[in-house]
Amino acid sequence: MNEELIKEKNFSDSVLSSYRMSLDHKKLQNKMIDNNEHLLKRSKIMKRRIIKVHKNVLTEMIKILSKV
Repeated sequence: MNEELIKEKNFSDSVLSSYRMSLDHKKLQNKMIDNNEHLLKRSKIMKRRIIKVHKNVLTEMIKILSKV
């Protein structure tokens, strides 16, 4: 009888451990997705800034060249 209880407890512990590992894995996946979304957002912001600066530089160059 005692052996049966030990087997059941070990099985339960194993299932619980697997479930926890699965949850940890899912949390890690979600964190990676969040990080990727954040990087993509930052990348888009930087791209817009670069385009704006480039436009400003070109505008200034045109002003300078038009004076020549």
